[in-house]
Amino acid sequence: RHYEVLAYRAGDGQFATLFTDVTERRRRQEEIRASNQRLQLISATAGLLLETADPQTAVDTIARRLLDALDCHVYLNYLAEPGQDRLRLHTSAGITEDMCQDLEWLDYGESVSGWVARSRARRVESHIGRSSDPLLRVVRSMGLEAYACYPLVSKGRLLGTLAFGSRTRDDFSPDDLSLMQVIAGQVAVAVERRQAEELLQSLYEAQSHIAERLQAALLELP
Repeated sequence: RHYEVLAYRAGDGQFATLFTDVTERRRRQEEIRASNQRLQLISATAGLLLETADPQTAVDTIARRLLDALDCHVYLNYLAEPGQDRLRLHTSAGITEDMCQDLEWLDYGESVSGWVARSRARRVESHIGRSSDPLLRVVRSMGLEAYACYPLVSKGRLLGTLAFGSRTRDDFSPDDLSLMQVIAGQVAVAVERRQAEELLQSLYEAQSHIAERLQAALLELP
């Protein structure tokens, strides 16, 4: 518990000491500080994703900020491969280069990220060191105790997954999980927007190429 100590001189010339329990006040102050930090992170993430031309690259900056805010040590961002039931590791932090290579590809249903991709539902794991779940084998090998993975979905389409893990925490609070959910939602919308822009650009280039070929063919006519 936390106490404030106030010493004052009494009327008879003696000193008196007053102890005030400020535990509840400190707790509320910490909750307000943490809430403000989460709001600032959400706002900064939205601003970064709106400003950048490549939100997929910005994910690394965003995820590393979230690692610091949540006392996490690992993040994994997978993107869905079009036309295939598998994921490819896009960005990550907190794992070795060899592990990055081993985890580069995941089939849907494989490991936690693959399970999330197949089910399109988040998966949260606590006290991982005590678990014998084979799906957590890779996560346990990273020395993680708490892990949360979210699907990146926009307009009903799976874009990938985003996961965070901690080696020092046994679990995540509801506020922590809500923050991850908001960030994952922001990332999904930004990635979907960028992919739509790339598709439109490729269609425009294809149409321009066809138009140029038609024009050349017409000029060759007698």
